[in-house]
Amino acid sequence: MLLLLAACIPDLTSPPGSEEVKGEDWVAPENSWGLCKEPPASLVGEGLGVGEVAPDFRLADQHGAEVSLWQFHGCTVVLDFSTGWCGPCQDLAEEAQSIADEYRDQDVRYVTVMPQNVEGDVPDQDFLVEWGEDFGLFEPILLDDEGYTYELVVPGSDRGFPAVLVIDAEGVVAADISEISDTTIRAAIEDEL
Repeated sequence: MLLLLAACIPDLTSPPGSEEVKGEDWVAPENSWGLCKEPPASLVGEGLGVGEVAPDFRLADQHGAEVSLWQFHGCTVVLDFSTGWCGPCQDLAEEAQSIADEYRDQDVRYVTVMPQNVEGDVPDQDFLVEWGEDFGLFEPILLDDEGYTYELVVPGSDRGFPAVLVIDAEGVVAADISEISDTTIRAAIEDEL
């Protein structure tokens, strides 16, 4: 099934205020998603541009547990920034579990980050649970109440939702997918395997 998505333009209002985390200071959170490989002490987040080491962030998942992006170090990560009000995001969510299932045995993890619900407000845990149930998604769905999405989807730009990055096993952003479809996401994953 070919899924080709248009983009929804964001209406975000404040930038993130995160602290820099280094590998030497990193501690694994307790959650059910598992640890691919502990990040090296020398790892330092740089940004979300292609070729940069993705910074760690810790957000609550649909179960209320803290999840760290760096707990997936050692695996390839599809990082999907979506919103509840975005039609193309909903289309992508319909394919997300299929992509996750297809590549799970090859150490690929699919992570969705949600900064807004259908009203454009910060979602709550109930919304994340509902999103997972509505789309049959059993992967981490993270509540971006910290504004990390601003590093990628910048208000005033022509970039909208969904935004999808593929992060390689070393934590480096390997692909920023501009034409989002199940085919382009799978191709970007294949390039990293």
